[in-house]
Amino acid sequence: MVVVFGAAYLIIGGFLFLNSKTAYYFGAIVPLIGLCVGPVILTNPPILFAAFLGAIEIVVVVSCFYLIKGKRSL
Repeated sequence: MVVVFGAAYLIIGGFLFLNSKTAYYFGAIVPLIGLCVGPVILTNPPILFAAFLGAIEIVVVVSCFYLIKGKRSL
């Protein structure tokens, strides 16, 4: 599961370099799905590992929402 989301982040990151508006939305939606599904699938992960994955997902979501908001105000 971690590898699937990692690959999705790499693909979305590539599209973010191309300034794709669709990538902004996928960059916000995919990590939110990971935050919701992760605790269900990874029921007993090491706490540092779970905190690391959660922190990455939160940073990605906030960054993409910032990009979405910034593009609308221009």
